[in-house]
Amino acid sequence: MTAGNSVMISMSPMIKRRKGPIATSTKKLMSYLNVRDIESETYPQGEWHRFALKELMDNAWDFLNDYYTDSPKEDRKIAITIKVDWKPEDEKHILRITVRNSNVDNISIFEDLDLIFNFDIWYSTKRYQHRETSGSLGDFLKRSLGMGYAAWTEGLNEDNSFIDEQWKEPVIVKRNGKESRIFIVVHKGSGEPIKIEFEDESLYDDIYTEVEVPLLLPKWFNNELADQLEKYYKCYKIGKPKTDFSFTAEIPPKPTRMDVE
Repeated sequence: MTAGNSVMISMSPMIKRRKGPIATSTKKLMSYLNVRDIESETYPQGEWHRFALKELMDNAWDFLNDYYTDSPKEDRKIAITIKVDWKPEDEKHILRITVRNSNVDNISIFEDLDLIFNFDIWYSTKRYQHRETSGSLGDFLKRSLGMGYAAWTEGLNEDNSFIDEQWKEPVIVKRNGKESRIFIVVHKGSGEPIKIEFEDESLYDDIYTEVEVPLLLPKWFNNELADQLEKYYKCYKIGKPKTDFSFTAEIPPKPTRMDVE
């Protein structure tokens, strides 16, 4: 799963480049942090969950096509998991979209997370390069943190200095046996309005790449949301041969107030 990043592997006694995308950088303004700007460049807020699913699947699909073009189907796997994290009754609930793809050769990936999540520049392997990739803008992982913050703080009075609402849900990236959690911290009036914090977690043994993106659960949520995402997934995989796709929805019953207490 490339998420618009470059992949490079060092080999002795000389450096060799694997086939794959080359990264570019351009200045990017702070248009990631409010609903209106995000909607102007992507989807309406009520469709952000579908946009997230699309981008994550695109990144997984592009990675397999860049590095496992001629591999058999058992080496080309993409697994999607949709989860709902119910919070206490008066809190906002979280939708988690996870996409995992195989990486049987353990190709080094996400070596440049600090650049991928740098809001001061545009770091992408897709923009301005005529590659036949699926992802639209090439900066989705960074954008997803902005979506979380924008939805979480929508409607707050920013002039009230006593309010310091933050989006506390991380994007979780697993690759090459290592897990990283990436958080966004926003202080719009400071010299560093957007700060990214990285938290490295324990290692894992299996060989795969996985990205989990949290979003605010739409207010209109009902049991049809998972069905909509599954239908989109089924349409998406049509015409994509030699790849083993799977979809799982984990939506527990919504707890009652008595359950919370």
